[in-house]
Amino acid sequence: MIKKKENCLYCGEKMESLTAKKSFCSPKCRVYFSREKKTNIIATKEPQISPHLQKSIQIAQKETKAEIKAENEPKEGTLAFFRKYNVLTYAEIDNNS
Repeated sequence: MIKKKENCLYCGEKMESLTAKKSFCSPKCRVYFSREKKTNIIATKEPQISPHLQKSIQIAQKETKAEIKAENEPKEGTLAFFRKYNVLTYAEIDNNS
């Protein structure tokens, strides 16, 4: 068998292992190392958004802006609608276009 002398990846304690695969001196060190690794990955990881998804988000934002503008428009046929376009009938709107 291969005897390996190395340090624990978590606490740095010297250890001997009978196999070449042992990296930690105890299960406790293995668990703590794994937990710290996960929290570091989560803390440093920035969300990656694909270009296709970014484009979809931009389109959705534009659509919502258009909907907001449409919501602020006066309803067609109301007095506010005719005052906004400074006309009295739909025929005048067609003639001015």
